[in-house]
Amino acid sequence: MNVNGFFPAAQHAGEFLRQAELVVGIASHNNASTIRGVVRTVFDGLGQYFPQFTSVVVHVDAGSTDNTRQEVLAARAGEEHLLTFGEGASLRLILDVAARLGARACAIVNPDVRSISPAWVDSLVRPVLFAHIDLVAPEYHRHKFDGAITHQLVYPMTRMLYGSTLRPQVGGEFAMSRRLIERLLSRPDWEEHVPEYGPDIWIATIALAEKFAVCQSFLGQRAHDAQGRRNDLVGTLRRVTGSLFTMMLEWERIWQCRSGPRAAPHFGCPMEMSVEPRPVDVEPMIAAFRQGARDLEDVWRIALSRTTLGAVRKTVNSNPFEFRDDLWVRVIFDLACAFKDHPWRREHVTSSLAPLYMGRLASFLREIEAMPAEE
Repeated sequence: MNVNGFFPAAQHAGEFLRQAELVVGIASHNNASTIRGVVRTVFDGLGQYFPQFTSVVVHVDAGSTDNTRQEVLAARAGEEHLLTFGEGASLRLILDVAARLGARACAIVNPDVRSISPAWVDSLVRPVLFAHIDLVAPEYHRHKFDGAITHQLVYPMTRMLYGSTLRPQVGGEFAMSRRLIERLLSRPDWEEHVPEYGPDIWIATIALAEKFAVCQSFLGQRAHDAQGRRNDLVGTLRRVTGSLFTMMLEWERIWQCRSGPRAAPHFGCPMEMSVEPRPVDVEPMIAAFRQGARDLEDVWRIALSRTTLGAVRKTVNSNPFEFRDDLWVRVIFDLACAFKDHPWRREHVTSSLAPLYMGRLASFLREIEAMPAEE
């Protein structure tokens, strides 16, 4: 097994526990209000659905100043296996521990999820154990206005480039096989890519480009503690597009000659769930787009083609407001080309997407406002 042992803590964990067939990892930072329930639910799910397997919950904390670590310890009962660390590089440490323990499957869950149930553990882990899946991505029952970055950017890009119907979720839960864990740990770009852009798109792209077996698994509704999350649209879009474009450059030889589409299998049965109607005010989004057009003209001249920039300028003054689908596609392609051609301006390029995204999102929300959720 070719695994890089970057963390002494992982080696010590392997000496302490020796072996675990299932690992569930949780990375935290100031999540005292929710993490005890998350850890307790994970233990319940492991005991309920996989009592025949040796399992361990691996918790990595990034320097919480509240009672997060005490809450984690309080969630454990009896002989349940819990390893908790206070080191950085959380996902990498979790995967290193899983590899050293010889885990057949490793699931990652978020510490701030309030809607988690024991069945989530089953839905994430079972496809890896019994269907030879390498990457399990979640499918949630969302309000039609939620998950816009996935719907407007991540899914269309990954499907176009790699041909898969998999919908990677930014910041969602997922699970991996031993084979994929070992591949990820063997890569040299952890320190440059993951801290800069995050792991979600990185993991999904590697799995798709190298033809690992992937699937979508239905988890149900997802509610999280919004208090601990940053509302930083510019930063989120910079990380997502930076990851998409960086991986697009790496795997150019794959997507330029890929064959036809590949359907990702689905596990679980989506259930009819009521979602409360929610009004949305698109006027602030349109205002942000128009303000961006004034502030970022110089960046857009570099990043967008003359034709695309001209269409964006017309969109600024459109009445009724409409940011067309075909223009959005051209914007993303132009930004991807600028990301490749101007390496020293990549942060400006990816950050300049935010007002364009707000304009596109405002137009899209108007289009779907009267549609039922299932459409």
